[in-house]
Amino acid sequence: MKTLIFHQGRLLRIGWIILVTLVLLVVGCTRSPEPTPISPSESSILVVYQRSGGLAGLRDYLTIYSNGYCELQRKGVELEFTLQPSEMTHLENLMEEADFVGLKDSYLPTNTGADFFEYVVSYQSGAGKMHTVRAISGAVPDALRPILTELNQIISSHS
Repeated sequence: MKTLIFHQGRLLRIGWIILVTLVLLVVGCTRSPEPTPISPSESSILVVYQRSGGLAGLRDYLTIYSNGYCELQRKGVELEFTLQPSEMTHLENLMEEADFVGLKDSYLPTNTGADFFEYVVSYQSGAGKMHTVRAISGAVPDALRPILTELNQIISSHS
């Protein structure tokens, strides 16, 4: 009888050791979390981008802060991430090359369509002034196209 109890106790301890080992292996093999994005409170808003429309009724909302921190709302999901310094420099260069603050406030097509997109871009220049440009498919000025391409790429690569 003593021998049976001894063996059961020993089996129970071995079972616990195996269970704990498996749990530690599973926890240790999981992917490490993404780095925590920088807080927006440390920075001011640089760009706010809204893209909506198309046949699918797309609605994207992207806020980029001057320290690279980003907030993206897409398909009912809110995401946070941080752009690399090179990405920030590239975006700011595109804004300067386009003379964004010199663009008109609105670019509307003569004809509209259900599959058209509406783009609204707000940019705070180095002078601290926020300028907003609204454009709809069919009337997007050439100077704005590289900016829209870059912002769409940021959304695609982080969602």
